[in-house]
Amino acid sequence: MLQNGYGDIEHRNFLGKTPKEATHQAKIRPSTKEVLKQFDPKGDKPLEPDYIFRANLNRVFVLEDQLQALCLDYKIYRYSQKPEEECVVLVYFSDDVLNEEAENSRFRVQLQDKYQSLEFSAAGKAQFIRFNAREINQLMLQIFKKEFNIKTLEDAGVIKEHFMLHTSRRAAILESWNKHGVTLI
Repeated sequence: MLQNGYGDIEHRNFLGKTPKEATHQAKIRPSTKEVLKQFDPKGDKPLEPDYIFRANLNRVFVLEDQLQALCLDYKIYRYSQKPEEECVVLVYFSDDVLNEEAENSRFRVQLQDKYQSLEFSAAGKAQFIRFNAREINQLMLQIFKKEFNIKTLEDAGVIKEHFMLHTSRRAAILESWNKHGVTLI
């Protein structure tokens, strides 16, 4: 990236945003997007999960069917502490999926450089700030509710535990994931 003259991936612009945080990337030049794809093949989000389920290995097919019906990207790994009984399901949400849900649900989002909120519109996404962690969580749960109830799957023993990575503990979770990720099967 430095060789291409684009600086550091963590460099912040005058608004204090990294390249991936800049206004839904609507104004990023195509050459810059190509450089970002070296770090992220989709070019719209980091290659890390947005939501994680720890599930019963014998019943995970129920959750898998629901995620397929929602057309979400996910990966399933055996849980390293109980590889014969449990698995970890990593769910990925692209900006496009979140934008579509925000628009369909008439989600109110703050305007760029303004102290007011309007209903989100994908056509004018460059005018809105990026979704914060609370908003992302709300959108993800709305998407899940279209197809399944998390509490029902917990009661049925399909899901053992679930959480999102957009929390104040995100850095610690990612550090642990990177450190212990090789133990997944």
